[in-house]
Amino acid sequence: MRRLILLKYGACAFLVNLNDEVCNAAQPESLTSLATFAERPFFTPTLRKQKEKRVSKNLELNFLDEKKVFKNETDDLLLQSFLEPRKNEIVRAMNLWATWYYTPTFESSPAKKIPLLTLNGKELGVRLSRDEFCDGAAQGSFRVRKKPGQDVFFNVSGLGSALQVDCKFKWRFRHLGRTRFQTAIAPLGNGGKSFRVVPYRSIAVDPAVIPFGSVIFIPQARGTKLTLPSGHEVIHDGYFFAADRGGAIEKNHIDVFLGPHIKNPFEWVKSEPKGIFKAYIVKNERIKLLMKEVHSLLGKEQPVLF
Repeated sequence: MRRLILLKYGACAFLVNLNDEVCNAAQPESLTSLATFAERPFFTPTLRKQKEKRVSKNLELNFLDEKKVFKNETDDLLLQSFLEPRKNEIVRAMNLWATWYYTPTFESSPAKKIPLLTLNGKELGVRLSRDEFCDGAAQGSFRVRKKPGQDVFFNVSGLGSALQVDCKFKWRFRHLGRTRFQTAIAPLGNGGKSFRVVPYRSIAVDPAVIPFGSVIFIPQARGTKLTLPSGHEVIHDGYFFAADRGGAIEKNHIDVFLGPHIKNPFEWVKSEPKGIFKAYIVKNERIKLLMKEVHSLLGKEQPVLF
């Protein structure tokens, strides 16, 4: 009987026909453990022969007359586990400290007083409380539930001239009250440049210190157990991607994106400058390509990676 196993790899997914040799080589207990097979050479010739059909939005696949639609693109990359970097792949070592940010969810109501405005002063049809406005401005992106089943994501677009709210009651940055917004293109929010943010992979950086699009390896992150937005449980491999920036992110300070989760799973993220840890900029074109694909806002068809 033919065994078809679903393998998610980066922004892609594959139905793999496992032969006896592969099945005997290892008996994977979960989809997560299967992802590590992508580092093994015996998958390469098999995957090259697969005829695939992709629709970028829902990642519709057609392999071996089997068809499945995946809707959890934002966590695909964490179902892949990368090997530790080799010495010749390390470009630069850095001492960093970290905070974390997430995508909160708010309920819109006509009874709430603060309207969301664009940079041109146009109302976006959403009203929030003072706390929600300041929290959304501080986090950079957020979800608004207009009614059951109707969610809209918003991103910070810049600062207006007029102060709508004085956020100093909660945040030390008074300018947050001048924040203006736009509808986000990506499901959890847009990042910097042409990137979207991905839970537990994206970090906000100071581009003068860590260029956008850099692959960062943090040894202390490797081995951390995580539960993704889809419910998958994975073990983090230590790799992150510089996909965002923030007004308070300067020098050796990074901000780790947690998606919709408000609980920080990383012990090394201390949210204070004294919480220094070692990190490395890594040059590995294969990992960088996969990171860019999953973080891309462009929605183009993804290239074959094998």
